Amino acid sequence: MNWREHPLLALAGLVLIVLAALFLLGRGCGCGRSRAVAANPADAAKNNTPGGKPKKVWMDDCPEPPNWGKEDETPKRAATKPPPPPPPPPLAQPPSNDENEGGSPARARKPVRPKDVAEWTPDDFHNAKRDSDPRLTEAVAYLGKHFVTKESAELLAKLLEPPAVDPNAQRPAQRVAANPALIEAVVAALTANGTSTARQILERLVAGTQRTADPQFAATAALKAMLRRPGQQNEDLLFRVITAPEQTTTTDRTPIDQNKLRSTALEWVKSSASEAFRLRLATSMTAPETPPAAYNQIWTSLSDPRVENLAAQVMLYQSDRLADGARQSLERQFTEQSRAVLRRLLGCPPPNQFQPPSATVALVADPRRAAELLWGVNFATVVEGRLRAAEGSNRGLPLLSLACTIPCTAMRAAVLQSLEKYWEEGPKRFEPSIVSDESLPEPGFLLLVKQLPRKDAHAASPGGLAADRGGPVRSSAARSAKLAAARQIKERQNRIAQQWLAFSEKLVQAMCRQFWAAALARRDAVARSESGDVASKLPIRLPTTANVVASHHVMWPEGVDGALAELPLASLRVHYARMEQKARPDKLLAYYRRQLPSATQHSDEHGVWLDDFSIDRKKGNARSVDVFISKPNRDVGILLGQEQQVIVELLTVECLPQADK
Repeated sequence: MNWREHPLLALAGLVLIVLAALFLLGRGCGCGRSRAVAANPADAAKNNTPGGKPKKVWMDDCPEPPNWGKEDETPKRAATKPPPPPPPPPLAQPPSNDENEGGSPARARKPVRPKDVAEWTPDDFHNAKRDSDPRLTEAVAYLGKHFVTKESAELLAKLLEPPAVDPNAQRPAQRVAANPALIEAVVAALTANGTSTARQILERLVAGTQRTADPQFAATAALKAMLRRPGQQNEDLLFRVITAPEQTTTTDRTPIDQNKLRSTALEWVKSSASEAFRLRLATSMTAPETPPAAYNQIWTSLSDPRVENLAAQVMLYQSDRLADGARQSLERQFTEQSRAVLRRLLGCPPPNQFQPPSATVALVADPRRAAELLWGVNFATVVEGRLRAAEGSNRGLPLLSLACTIPCTAMRAAVLQSLEKYWEEGPKRFEPSIVSDESLPEPGFLLLVKQLPRKDAHAASPGGLAADRGGPVRSSAARSAKLAAARQIKERQNRIAQQWLAFSEKLVQAMCRQFWAAALARRDAVARSESGDVASKLPIRLPTTANVVASHHVMWPEGVDGALAELPLASLRVHYARMEQKARPDKLLAYYRRQLPSATQHSDEHGVWLDDFSIDRKKGNARSVDVFISKPNRDVGILLGQEQQVIVELLTVECLPQADK
């Protein structure tokens, strides 16, 4: 067949020949590689099957030829695989502070501030605030302590201001949250700065005229910082905040809750203010222009029984604006406070030394000041006037309890008048608040009680009471009814007089217990061998066989020393002696009766009481003498004519006489 006649067939054969040659060349290269790999034993082992049999080879060393009947799909799959996606674009960065402020984008790296805050510049402070650098508070503290200048104070004020708002911005700027730690640090630094500029900034913070992110918090922080540094200027500002907040405001003031600011100031007043500042506040309370809300808030801070409040409370007590409930509350506080001072001056320990002292007993720490205020002429005059004007025992009882603790001559006269006014009501209402181990009246009160009509239930006639001279009843029914009514009145008076006698006995016994406790507190200083020295102090002679185990003596004003020597005390002499010995009670009674011929003897199964009272108008003294003779065990009856172990207690009270009735 001539290829010229069939050119297409010739061309096809030529193509087949070329393809066959190319295939043979490719297989030849593969065989070479197979032989090269087989030359390596480790690679040859890989050509073996897992069972150890060699793989089937083609043409000895050449591997089995590829399946020519199937197309190689690998190039097609690689060709149809989609190209990898392009890398994502970089995330958009938030605009820098320079962009927010309208400048060009900050392409450069943020400036690095020195590690040592002492090397910071004003720009470093502003940038640190912008970047929320935690070292800013440390740097602010250093600035306030070491740079006491006007410029540093102005820089501190700038740090308090919120970021400026761009009026041309398309969107409103987000509100920047306040940084309380930064505000407190700046306020503390301004306080340490101490310049007039720093003080003006603090005052503007309190007034609300200084721009800050949180005006209320800044005002409170500035006020507290100023309160920690007392001074006349700070107290003047504090006084305006409490009493006249409108004086601290201006037209461009930012919103501040003035009641919260006043409450903060009053909390400081309650715990730390001086007596002079509290008295200044009390004076403002009495002014008619003080609004009720401010009045009540100030009263809350001054109502506690603290020694610093006493001067303010005494001033408020004398004003007419104080409510009746608050006035009676003050009277109860004054009573406890005066008793605490009285115990201190009399040398008597607290009623229960194992209980923690109350807030009112804390006033004993400064008894001189308390006595000046509560026992002074001005206060005593007010109490005396109200006591005389009181209507009914309901109102007079709290005042009487207070008056019984004030040892001055004018007050004793007012107390005696009140006792006479309420005599017919009996002492039962007075007894719990006046006669007990917890409530101790001033010793002169005993002299007043003994001037009242009293009667022994076993006496033949009532002392101080009018006797019935009606005689036999020989009259009409009307006269009989009148006499019967008179007898009822007399019987009632007798019962009341007996109650007052029992009241006076309880009062004397309570005083003996108080002075016995005082003697025990200092018993080591009073030895038994000092009986002769004790006897020389007593106005009553003691038997030679008297065995004095304890004694207590009070002499005002000469016996008061130290800071208490300047107290306005009335003249007072109190002597107490306790003797324990074996003797016949009737002989002891006879011995003391010879010295007290006017004494009244009261006896019961528990013991004998010699009760004596006298007023020496020539000497100007009133004196009470009481002698108790009893058994150590009061549950055992006493036999007057039999020698036995007895306890003898002697109490004498002497002071200036009261006003004539």
